[in-house]
Amino acid sequence: MKFLDSTIELTLRNPKAHNEKLTLVMDLYDLPITKRWLEKLKDNIKERKHLNKSFCFLGWPKSHRDMNFLCARLNKHIKIINKYSSAGIWSTPYFITETYSPDTMIQNEELNQNLMNQLHHHFSTLEGPIWNNSEYMKRIPTELEHSIGQLNYLCHEIEAFVENQKYAERFGCDSLSPSLIFN
Repeated sequence: MKFLDSTIELTLRNPKAHNEKLTLVMDLYDLPITKRWLEKLKDNIKERKHLNKSFCFLGWPKSHRDMNFLCARLNKHIKIINKYSSAGIWSTPYFITETYSPDTMIQNEELNQNLMNQLHHHFSTLEGPIWNNSEYMKRIPTELEHSIGQLNYLCHEIEAFVENQKYAERFGCDSLSPSLIFN
């Protein structure tokens, strides 16, 4: 496959040691979708739009973002959502009653899919379809909007983490394919 003349250089910084950096250089395939994506990226940079990095690194098994970290983050955002619901921000209150921990998420060495489905259902109910957001998403503070989005991001990050943990144990870390995702 042919590549574009343009490349993307991305510098990553260790969140625990800011002086540690890693630069990735990405070659881009010469495809119509790549060209559209690159133009949108250039526009976003030019207009100084926010680049959401909340859902960026998936499936890195040797990361500080382990199950304890991910469950703690998830519970933090659930607490924020429940706090706003208690304050009467919505005409129909919405509370998330589940508590997430590595013990509830992993059962018999498998991801608890029922719990993950409930988590994603909470996100879907609160967010609604992208083309017609739910009543819950209308006129809410940025903090609450961020926490609702985190339900989805963390759900998928947990799934990727657990899946890659299994592969790491079975095949070793060199066989993994962690992901970088930006939206």
